[in-house]
Amino acid sequence: MNGIIISGHGSFASGLHSSVKLIAGKQSNIEYVDFLESDSTSDLEKKLKAAISNLEGCKGVLVLCDLVGGSPFKSAVSLTNKQQDAAVIGGANLAMIIETAIMKNNLSLDELKEMAITSGREAIKCFQKSDRLKRDGAGI
Repeated sequence: MNGIIISGHGSFASGLHSSVKLIAGKQSNIEYVDFLESDSTSDLEKKLKAAISNLEGCKGVLVLCDLVGGSPFKSAVSLTNKQQDAAVIGGANLAMIIETAIMKNNLSLDELKEMAITSGREAIKCFQKSDRLKRDGAGI
């Protein structure tokens, strides 16, 4: 069984918590860590340490952050750097998080990490107007 930590700037994590619960139901072994405007990086590190501690019984921990290079990402990397059973991914999106939440107990940490990256990339699409819509402005 793997654990997941979701972290990001502002209420990114708690907003995703609400979305995951709505779409996939209540999920166990997932921690949500917001980095609020009132938090220092030291506060963020304390929150992340508590989240890691809450997942001690998990075989591996995957941390999904909003931005590569942001404070949540850098703090998570620093805190998990020496752990063999941890990985950190930046650029998280809702599709990635839902899929990893559902599959976290069925895959190894490496498989979960690769699946998260793939599902996150595949979830990014651009709506393309058809020629007919471009030609006559018809609705969908």
